[in-house]
Amino acid sequence: MTRLDKLQGMLEASPDDEFLNYALAMEYVSAGRNDEALRAFERVISLDADHSAAFFQQAQVLARMGQIEAAKNAAAQGVSAAQKRGEQHAAEEISGFLASLG
Repeated sequence: MTRLDKLQGMLEASPDDEFLNYALAMEYVSAGRNDEALRAFERVISLDADHSAAFFQQAQVLARMGQIEAAKNAAAQGVSAAQKRGEQHAAEEISGFLASLG
């Protein structure tokens, strides 16, 4: 049984678990399954509208897929979410990424 299988199994029992949904999204990223990763990050964001890491990871996936405007939008939302939570380091890191997108 793969880590992905284990996560999916745990999510059957706890579908609204934010951590498990984020872990699933990151597994999809690791596997290069971008579309599934994006859907999983959307799920995390639906559970927590201020999950800055989900926005940041979503932005990175979108950028790798060549969807630069969507990546900029996700990164900007990530900066806002991080600032809202007082996560200064995260806000700066996401801002740097956003700036790199041009």
